[in-house]
Amino acid sequence: MTNYHVLRLFGDGVSRDELDAAVERSRATVEEMRGEGTSIAYLGSDVLDGSDGLAHGTMCKYDATSEEVVRKHSERAELPLSEVFVPGTPLAGIAPESGVAMKAA
Repeated sequence: MTNYHVLRLFGDGVSRDELDAAVERSRATVEEMRGEGTSIAYLGSDVLDGSDGLAHGTMCKYDATSEEVVRKHSERAELPLSEVFVPGTPLAGIAPESGVAMKAA
């Protein structure tokens, strides 16, 4: 399986209730597809919030056997799909000291 990141842009934005409904459609569709023998797993999402209090997009992460499977999931769940990415090699190095706060362990 390959890790895919799916960018979903919501134009003028969506409310939390609309986003929650989308998450439920996504979850149900993943379960349906798995029940049909399709290899797909949802790994989580980052929400792109705007200053207006609406969600303007998400970056959803999946493991799947192909990009086609990820696209089929979006279509069946009636979710927008702006772009599909395969994560590249992580950046190496140390973050600059100026303006960067270390996270607590």
